[in-house]
Amino acid sequence: MSSWIKLLGLVFSLVPLCLAQASEHPLRVLLVPGHDPVNSGAYYSGTKEADLNLKLGYYLFNYLNLNPDFKVFITRDFNTGEYNKYFTDYFDSASSSVQLFRQETGKKYSDDLQSGRIAAIVSAPHAVAADDVAYNLFAINKWANDNQIDLVLHLHFNDYPRSNQGAPGKYAGVTIYVPERQMINAASSRVIADKIFRQLNQFISVSNYKPERVGVVPDQDLIAIGVNNSRKGASVLVEYGYIYEPAIINGETRSVFLEEMAYQTYRGLKLAVGSNVGGPKTNLLPHYFARDLKRNNGPELEALFLQKALLVEKVYPPLDKNLNECPISGLFGPCTELAVTAFQKKYNISATGYVGPQTRAKLNQLYGK
Repeated sequence: MSSWIKLLGLVFSLVPLCLAQASEHPLRVLLVPGHDPVNSGAYYSGTKEADLNLKLGYYLFNYLNLNPDFKVFITRDFNTGEYNKYFTDYFDSASSSVQLFRQETGKKYSDDLQSGRIAAIVSAPHAVAADDVAYNLFAINKWANDNQIDLVLHLHFNDYPRSNQGAPGKYAGVTIYVPERQMINAASSRVIADKIFRQLNQFISVSNYKPERVGVVPDQDLIAIGVNNSRKGASVLVEYGYIYEPAIINGETRSVFLEEMAYQTYRGLKLAVGSNVGGPKTNLLPHYFARDLKRNNGPELEALFLQKALLVEKVYPPLDKNLNECPISGLFGPCTELAVTAFQKKYNISATGYVGPQTRAKLNQLYGK
């Protein structure tokens, strides 16, 4: 863990809710890194979703906290992974009002369905939240309403049931869930989600799971985004990919990948509020390529930087392929080899598919500064 992250965690353990720098009309954002140490969400090969969500959340918090266009809050403590003391105290002290809020919003929504004021739609299938988890999510919705939070942003990684949960699944890519158009916070949520998706989709593919292939998916059933019209302001839930994807699960590439996801989310939020979107388009470049690269058997960080450079050069994914077939993974496989060959042809370098001295020199000329 880098020293600044350790320091950031210490700060947040002492101050439950840190705020962004003042601005005339900053967007008030609550970050909710999904799950906690007890209800840790998806799990794959020793990696817990709750840990990924938390780390990405603090990268994103750090970006937002330095921009006066945002006033940012976060629900979980970096050191413990638990909800921070402010929210655990709120969950306890507001129990009666939260339960009443849950009952009243549920009854009104049910009445609206029965009367035809709202038509039910079939949402994508979701795991049923345990009652304590559901309570916390309703409490977050109520707190956000009462504290004029403009955006509640839930951060997650995906998975799905299959016969062997210890093996990688067949789905990959990003999905963003938003309130269905009949819900009171649908319009404000959709504007923000579209901007975030636009940024993320430049780097990672849209999910290839059929209900998620549209990228931004309307939903009536997720508590996080305001089931039963329990959220007044915008609420968005991002699934940043499937937990078994190579760049996520590999320890060498994970932190860099998570920070890039946070950075692209930040850029999407800046677009949503009309903020200046200057600065680097990616955290992965510039990068100095110091050694030769060729096809290998496992993910490595240098290949992740290479794939991003090839993506910027518009030779990755290779011709007739897409980011589902050839993700930014850190795996130097056939896709990367074909893209390197295309890069070499583009710059009149011997087309070997191998990153040797000449190819490195060109990469460094373009992206090593």
